[in-house]
Amino acid sequence: LAWILAAMEEYKQTGEEPLWELKILNRDLNRHPHPVTTHKSESDELDSLPTVSPAGERYRAIIERHRTYEDPRALLRTLPTKAAASKLRTAMLDGVWLPEELGGESEGEKDHSDQIVSGDSEEAIRHRIELMRRSKVPFAELLSADNKATAAERGTATHLFLQHCDFKRLQDGGMEEEIARLVEQKFLPRRAADILNRKHLQALCDSDLIPLAATSKHVWREQHFDRFIPYANLTRNASLAEQLEDYTLYVQGSIDLIIEDAQGKLWLFDYKTDRLLSDDADAIRDQMLSHHADQLRIYVEAVNDLFGRRPDHVCIYSLPLGRSIELTEQL
Repeated sequence: LAWILAAMEEYKQTGEEPLWELKILNRDLNRHPHPVTTHKSESDELDSLPTVSPAGERYRAIIERHRTYEDPRALLRTLPTKAAASKLRTAMLDGVWLPEELGGESEGEKDHSDQIVSGDSEEAIRHRIELMRRSKVPFAELLSADNKATAAERGTATHLFLQHCDFKRLQDGGMEEEIARLVEQKFLPRRAADILNRKHLQALCDSDLIPLAATSKHVWREQHFDRFIPYANLTRNASLAEQLEDYTLYVQGSIDLIIEDAQGKLWLFDYKTDRLLSDDADAIRDQMLSHHADQLRIYVEAVNDLFGRRPDHVCIYSLPLGRSIELTEQL
């Protein structure tokens, strides 16, 4: 009311004709249409009790219904509304996202379940790439305090190189020539070039990926997409899945590399810097599937949305390993 009166007073200072009329209401003439009256109780031990009119009883019933009302969609307020494709897991909603009555963790446990993004995670790498794109943020600021590049920072620089390198030039001229070109043309900061993992890049140059990309019909890099995933697909809890009905989670992602080869087949590649836990080929494949299968399935569906067909080959290119791991049949 103070704001309204102040605005009215300020308007009056303009000299314009007021656009309102102030009317003083007589309290005795403006009563609530359904007043609450009181009378003395038959028991002297009880205080006076209100007697409510029929309309008042109706209002009281409404209030009581709201007090005990349970929103059937209340569960949705505890769930994430959007997520990065790289973070999706088959049972993503189980545990920390579930209310306790559905087998979820208690509030205390939830406090300790927050996962800190590690320096070597895909999210951290993409964040650093985004920072490197900003001209006002020197690449040196992304380095650790002792100015010594960490494995994650080297991985960030490598992802930036892979985002912009010309595969044909890389095949014909070699790694150092292509690095120099990207620095000269401002695609790659000098500091990023200095900390590139040359061993990983040389292995890339010697791999089958470069000739495939260099002779392809089309190459798409950092292909962004978004889609909706049913919540019910992200839990193993049958009761929860039933409650989630057909509600969906908004998912965003970016596919590192899509290639259409000379024969018209589609190849999907996802770069990974995961530290390998074994030298055995089967163990490496199992590791990649365990960590990234759910993400790759989302990528496959995204390619289907974008191109009208599923990729013919789905691969992870492991930078530490220096070669591609095809997972098409396992997905």
